[in-house]
Amino acid sequence: MKTYQIPKTAIKMQAICSKNLSRKTIGHVRFDHGMAMATDGHKLIVHKITDDAETPQGQSWKFTGKQPKGNADFHTFNVIDNLAYDKGSNAGGDATIDQEILVFPSIQQVLPKDLKGKIYLSINAKYLYELAKIMDNNCEVTLAIGKEEDGVLVKGIGSRDTLGLVMPVRTGEHWDDTAKVNMTETLGCIHEQFKSTS
Repeated sequence: MKTYQIPKTAIKMQAICSKNLSRKTIGHVRFDHGMAMATDGHKLIVHKITDDAETPQGQSWKFTGKQPKGNADFHTFNVIDNLAYDKGSNAGGDATIDQEILVFPSIQQVLPKDLKGKIYLSINAKYLYELAKIMDNNCEVTLAIGKEEDGVLVKGIGSRDTLGLVMPVRTGEHWDDTAKVNMTETLGCIHEQFKSTS
């Protein structure tokens, strides 16, 4: 029996995975290169795992239970064959492990190499989603982003006559110099992690 420490964030990432059964390679959370990765082909998320955590590598996990609760950053899973059992009382649920060699999409080719020329803006994404639901049946919108104080203009792709505006976040983290450095460092660490483990 093998024991792994699975980050709480990785368990929650199952919600990002594809629900399409024919797209098996992106229906699981992928553990590789010291990271957890998930995508449905439209959006993706990458989580760098701390170096001292005993996590699986080169494996695809599908978490089948409820989302994890509590303050613990990691959940302990016992693995027997292709099944994983969460030991915690605030369990994230069991998981199945696909033993086939699944070719996961090349995340490092999709992520930008740097953030030169990017515009930084903090918004509450819930507000953007609420506007998108009204403006377009598929929640598909076009965004116009200017200066931070201007907010984000929103127009539904299928709507000619409706325009929305999401104002910038006034509390919490703004895109000051520290936040820009943090995002740049995270992006750089992820690309470096791919290089060092390839």
